[in-house]
Amino acid sequence: MTCVAKGTAAGEIVQDTPPSWTIWPLASLIAAPLLAVWFIRSGNGSLQPLRTLDSAFRGVVLFVAVIVAGGIGAAVGRMFGEGLWAVAAALWGMFLFQSPVLLLLRGRGGRAILPTAAIGLIVFGIAAFAVASVTHALFVPLGWESPTAFGHELLGKLSASSRDGAYILIVLAVTIGAGTVEELTYRGLLQPAVLSIMGLASRWPGIIVTSGLFAFMHAGPALPSAMCGLFVLSLGLGWAREKSGGLWSPILMHIAFNAINIAMAYSTPA
Repeated sequence: MTCVAKGTAAGEIVQDTPPSWTIWPLASLIAAPLLAVWFIRSGNGSLQPLRTLDSAFRGVVLFVAVIVAGGIGAAVGRMFGEGLWAVAAALWGMFLFQSPVLLLLRGRGGRAILPTAAIGLIVFGIAAFAVASVTHALFVPLGWESPTAFGHELLGKLSASSRDGAYILIVLAVTIGAGTVEELTYRGLLQPAVLSIMGLASRWPGIIVTSGLFAFMHAGPALPSAMCGLFVLSLGLGWAREKSGGLWSPILMHIAFNAINIAMAYSTPA
């Protein structure tokens, strides 16, 4: 899932949305740089140098296996149902086929799980919203994006749908499901493999490369501006993975971010 609701040239919210939401792009543009300064000056952005490296080969092989399994699962899921039910079946089919591979991932809980997730969500979540709003405002005059487009096509479908069983299954899929599976895949498998391949003491170059791949993999359903926002969010998810030493912080952060996006889409007229 991605940033955020419908757009105008001023940001990601349509003019006929509730007034409480229209202030978000401006508020995020003000808050994001202030939070970035605090994040850097407080030392939160500092990460301990890498001392041990995971197996790059194992991580890459499992990452590719997860992507392939997800594609097969989604294709199988689409055979069942129509409309939103087909979307729900595709999402859960993807997760079902990916699960056996992800079970091979070594479990790591982490430390300071909730504080790390909270800091990451506030600092990088707001920054992601600000970046998506600015780039959307730039892309609309260039004709690259529609001024009334949702950041992700699934958000538009949810906004226009009735709140039935398929809706509930999709909401669960893009919050708990995607938040868990994508973090196990990108932060659990890909990021350690990238860090091993790069072989650098600093963790940030590996986080940046992983974030670029994470954003790129959302191409198609997500607008270019939303992908820019996702890149920023992914920096925070990667930071949370390395800062906490585990996967629970980025998982909770990802689930919360997706839930906020859905709430905003729910409040936005189709």
